[in-house]
Amino acid sequence: MAIAGDGTWGTLGLAAVLLGALTWRAATAASAGEALARLMADLAVGSGWVLALNLLLSPLGAHVGWNPATAWLAGTLGLPGAMALALLAVMARWQP
Repeated sequence: MAIAGDGTWGTLGLAAVLLGALTWRAATAASAGEALARLMADLAVGSGWVLALNLLLSPLGAHVGWNPATAWLAGTLGLPGAMALALLAVMARWQP
């Protein structure tokens, strides 16, 4: 008997990533409002990166799943983060 199902662990992991992102932004921002604004900006920019990646990767049959964690990663790291997500998506697509 499992302690928790995969969905529960996924939800907890996503919550941990978002809480860590907010904590990291709060530690580097001058105020709580600035931290929240920077986090929202990261999510918006990252969503654009994930959308662009999915458009570019669709001919290859690969895609990057959109969730707040991938959007935050792509938004925070910019092009290197987006390229890492694209590489992982392509590797997952052609893994035997």
